[in-house]
Amino acid sequence: MADFVFGQYVKGDSWIYKIDARFKFLAFIVLIVAVFMIRNVWFMTGFYLAILLMIALARLSILRFLKAIRPLMFLMVFTFFMQMLYTTDDNPPLFELGFYFNLISLILIILVIVLFFYLRKVIPFKFILFLTTIFLIFFVQYFLISSVLFNFEYQLVLYERALTTAIFVILRIMIFISLSSLLTYTTMPLTINDALESLLKPLKIIRFPVSELTMMFMLCLRLMPMLYLESRKIMKAQASRGVDFKEGKFKQKIVQIVSLLIPMLVLSVKRAFDLADAMECRGYVIGAPRTKYEVSVFKITDILILLIALLILGFTIFLRFWL
Repeated sequence: MADFVFGQYVKGDSWIYKIDARFKFLAFIVLIVAVFMIRNVWFMTGFYLAILLMIALARLSILRFLKAIRPLMFLMVFTFFMQMLYTTDDNPPLFELGFYFNLISLILIILVIVLFFYLRKVIPFKFILFLTTIFLIFFVQYFLISSVLFNFEYQLVLYERALTTAIFVILRIMIFISLSSLLTYTTMPLTINDALESLLKPLKIIRFPVSELTMMFMLCLRLMPMLYLESRKIMKAQASRGVDFKEGKFKQKIVQIVSLLIPMLVLSVKRAFDLADAMECRGYVIGAPRTKYEVSVFKITDILILLIALLILGFTIFLRFWL
């Protein structure tokens, strides 16, 4: 499961591992609120650089955090281009580019797309290949000006506000993923469960099922990597039998997806029953009081971490409403 990083715990002994999980979770929530209070792209950039510095001080691998961002790369690129294309401003644009769509460019675009589907079978860096294909499509339309049959001209206008907004949105997504990954990498799932149960304990006054809710959250967090691993095993087993999930017509892809979903559903139900039997054998009863193997005791440094997060939130609120 080296390529599935979300929700996994990474062993370590740095300072961030020693923070009480309750205060760590509260600081995480406070920092997320602070991120949504920021409206300046430069402050957002500084916030992200501070998170990278915190990751380095915690002696964690930056590549692991990049792997957590990788599944959302397509969404981030799509969001970036949508912000660039549809955000306007009253100020003069940074630059304007004229593009020409004609018969020759249409033929070349089709050839570029065919080349993309051919190379994606042999080139491992598919995302870079995708970006290169997009660049070539616009490159062809920019230099082929005239055509005999038809010639359609359009302009791409880029404003400064569009560029800053696109960077701002991408940074916000990366900060959110990095903070959530930092929490799960440095805190064991059972510790997260105990911290959530302790923080939501006042809701038991109104008979809210706090223990059951936190237990479901922990089980989901633990089962996601297992289900991912099972899906990879099923895909490899079916690939050895001639099934190709990357190629084929639309109808064939639907059949291939169904052939993957049915075994996944059966395995999920089987694992749920096995887990229920294991919990029952260990004496777990819904709603019954339970003791803890380790009782968390907070320290002055834990309070200091939460105070720093609150100061950051206060600073962002000041920047939002008074500057």
